[in-house]
Amino acid sequence: LIILQHHEFDYFYEISGNNEQLALATLKLAEYMVEKEKRLSISSEWDAVKENVLNILGLTSIDFEELEESFSELFS
Repeated sequence: LIILQHHEFDYFYEISGNNEQLALATLKLAEYMVEKEKRLSISSEWDAVKENVLNILGLTSIDFEELEESFSELFS
């Protein structure tokens, strides 16, 4: 079921608190980080869902920046 929601941006608009939404938000964040570090590009989808994904995961912008830095260090 989760894979069917993979490109549905409205799935992230309202926080439902269910495991499926949490898993998909985690997948979107991981997808963004891999694209940025390995493919040196950022999907336009990320811009559309970033704020909501971070909210679902309970991450602040500072948390996100620190996570990005740590992930980047793994691949440098």
